[in-house]
Amino acid sequence: MNPGQGRGLKGQSTPLRKFGDLVLAWGMRNISSMITRRDEVVVHAQPGEYTCETSRLIRLHLSSANQWVQLSTVRLVMEIHNTSLTAPLEFLVPCNAIFSSSRLLSQGTVVDQLDFLPRLAQVLNCTLPESALLLNGQEQFKKLPLKESNADGRYLLFDSDGVASGGMFDSAAAGVSYPKVTSIDENRYVSIPPNSKRIVSFQPIGSIWQSALCWPLSHASLTWEGMLASSAAEICAGSTIPHATVVPALGAQARSQQFKILLPRFECSLITLSSVGQSDFDALISSSGLNHSLTSYVTLQAQIQGKDIRTSFSRSLANIKEIYVTLYRDPVMAPTNSANDNAFLNSWLKAFNKKCNYLFGGVEEILQRCSPTYRGAPDANGNPGATPGAGGMDAGVPQMTQAEAIAADKALSDKPTTFTAELGAKKLTDQPCAGGSIVYHNKLTQGIEALRESFGQPESFIQGRRIFSLNCEKFVAGLSENGLSSRGSEVLQIVMDNMGTDAIHASEIYVTLVYETKLHVTTGVVRIRS
Repeated sequence: MNPGQGRGLKGQSTPLRKFGDLVLAWGMRNISSMITRRDEVVVHAQPGEYTCETSRLIRLHLSSANQWVQLSTVRLVMEIHNTSLTAPLEFLVPCNAIFSSSRLLSQGTVVDQLDFLPRLAQVLNCTLPESALLLNGQEQFKKLPLKESNADGRYLLFDSDGVASGGMFDSAAAGVSYPKVTSIDENRYVSIPPNSKRIVSFQPIGSIWQSALCWPLSHASLTWEGMLASSAAEICAGSTIPHATVVPALGAQARSQQFKILLPRFECSLITLSSVGQSDFDALISSSGLNHSLTSYVTLQAQIQGKDIRTSFSRSLANIKEIYVTLYRDPVMAPTNSANDNAFLNSWLKAFNKKCNYLFGGVEEILQRCSPTYRGAPDANGNPGATPGAGGMDAGVPQMTQAEAIAADKALSDKPTTFTAELGAKKLTDQPCAGGSIVYHNKLTQGIEALRESFGQPESFIQGRRIFSLNCEKFVAGLSENGLSSRGSEVLQIVMDNMGTDAIHASEIYVTLVYETKLHVTTGVVRIRS
């Protein structure tokens, strides 16, 4: 085997993908011998306090006279202060999603623009294995341990440090029972105590930060801008009201709706080349320039009505690789008991399920959230009773007996949610996807089907965390220039049927397109083709 050669699949000889070939290569070999040093540096934003109400824009600028930034090492580090003196601060999103939008500029060119960032982050999080989320939590906000309070799924009460301290409900009180909604506890992050801070570190969301490239700062500087959410209430858990009869001593559970950011900065690695190596790259960049492909995201939103959805989107992109669809509805859910019960549980649902993190799941979620057991009480012999329940999931749902509820559930399950999409004349599925087929296509968006072992989390397929996705590649392998084009004014149509009932359905649809973009860098000029 020749030097610089390695062994590929099935034993064929292939070029060894050294650091230089992978990171700085752009067709050049043996780059590692040109690297003279790596420096860990800190780049600060403008000093001051950043809040959702006042100074929302955080700007960080990377530049150097003769160094390259290793993009995958860039971390945004900041101090998050809970400014409430009495209430804990509990985020509903990971740290990289406390911004409503972000963009990356180079030499005046917008390299990346991300909107609906909390929603995008939630989708990306649901595609990660649990092990990755736990590791991320060591840098950011730790997730609460997955734990149910009782066999029937009543909530645990967590203190300001995120420690389970007791049951939210007294199971013996007046025979009260509640629907099992474990997603609230499963997806919570540890709170920041009152008048306390937490230092967090995370990789910004965006195409370029996941790249293996080193970026020539001497030829093209980088400026990242993040716009904080317009209010803390958009991304933080809200307060909950006490239950009037079950836990009167508990009182209202107040949660902070205010925080500030201090000392935001980039921490990253800068690479220095030898004079010969730098001269070679200077000549290359000044003449032909550097070319690279990046994977970017764009999220589109529309208002919808009814359980059957026909929605069209237009966006001119050269290479669409994946489509992710999520839905939102106001998370109102009334249990089967008194108005006090309704108010208490609905306050919890609205406190922990917002547009930033709530992905409505349609029929499957309705069935999961609202078992017939909680709608019409059976008689003493366990037979379906004649006493109507309070409507189950929503106060607006007609009251029904146990038998009626069972019949309604069967009707829903016999007409499952279906999903498909078309891009221009291209049907992305021959038949609408339903049930397990939806899960299969979720897998395909993550790569080759044979490599599925670590795909997703269980919560990706339960209430409040439902994702619908399709792979648009001509060959499912992650090849370059392998997606579908909408450059010819092709319209993307999303078709979803039985996404709930006449009374319970989504009000908003979010569509995230994952696409490949081409980037060309010359001295002082950056061009994008998407």
